[in-house]
Amino acid sequence: MNWERNEHIVKISKKIYPKINKLEVPLFFVLALVTSLKEFTNLPVTIFIIAITGVLACLYFLGAFYPKDSNIYSNGAQSIIKVCMISLSVGLLGIMYKILHLPGALQMLVAATATMLVGFVTSLYYKYKTPEVTLFDNRMLLRMLIIGGICAILLLLSVINKF
Repeated sequence: MNWERNEHIVKISKKIYPKINKLEVPLFFVLALVTSLKEFTNLPVTIFIIAITGVLACLYFLGAFYPKDSNIYSNGAQSIIKVCMISLSVGLLGIMYKILHLPGALQMLVAATATMLVGFVTSLYYKYKTPEVTLFDNRMLLRMLIIGGICAILLLLSVINKF
């Protein structure tokens, strides 16, 4: 794949993407705490929800541009990796929109849930078809499962509430 087109984004992603594992667990913990504070108190914590989900969404989006070894991955596999990382960021933004009751949350949740489901099934297929080439490590599959599950639950609750 031609990475020269996105040279600046690739430089940033090389610096930031390896730090995802260190940052995401504390950020999710703080997000859960802040969301519960928003629901049960009248404290003005909305800016923290926006900041935390925005940082995580940016990390996942930049992870889509992290260069993979083109000798191991085909163009289709690289595209699946990119789409799944971008769908993680869209899913997080959809979760944020849903928490803050902003318009457009349902569309983001539908798009993210569908693409994460396709990416998850495809990566499992690749994992069993060619075990030496893994599209995602186990952490990434767990991210897709957790965020995709939250998106699917929020999507189902939204659809049930409309009827």
